[in-house]
Amino acid sequence: MKSPLSALPTSIVEEIVHLESEAMIPLLKKIGIQLTVDGIRKSILADPSQTVLVCQDGQRLTALVRYTVESDHIFIKSIQLAKSREGLRSLRDILSTSLRALQSEASSKVQSVAQTSNQSSIVLHERLGFRRIQENSKAIRFESERSDLVERLKRILRSPSTSEAAD
Repeated sequence: MKSPLSALPTSIVEEIVHLESEAMIPLLKKIGIQLTVDGIRKSILADPSQTVLVCQDGQRLTALVRYTVESDHIFIKSIQLAKSREGLRSLRDILSTSLRALQSEASSKVQSVAQTSNQSSIVLHERLGFRRIQENSKAIRFESERSDLVERLKRILRSPSTSEAAD
């Protein structure tokens, strides 16, 4: 499902906050950033115009991508997968949802940031063909041409498993 954050029911927003908190609080702590659930909630709610892609299994949120469309690029704010036995399926679902969303956007570039303590995110960005454009001790900024990312996602999703992105 693709929706502006402001149009999502409060229950979904709270699931987003929970998923983000579960993943990000420990990762940020590793690089010296103390964040609370309320801090994450405020950060997410600060931009009600951001677009949110969510995948659900029944009523349970399994994956999400939050992004904004800037003047010259799409900025991915967050990619999260719920911890579950269905991790690979959740990854495939959110990549498929992301592909459809990217195909509908006009921006030519896609940017994202990964915390240096989040090796899974760094590997995913690199496997998806993003290149590093800026780095410091806490974060890496990545960029990709939107058309290259779309083609890469198509190739990954055509394969029998998402192992190309997940390995």
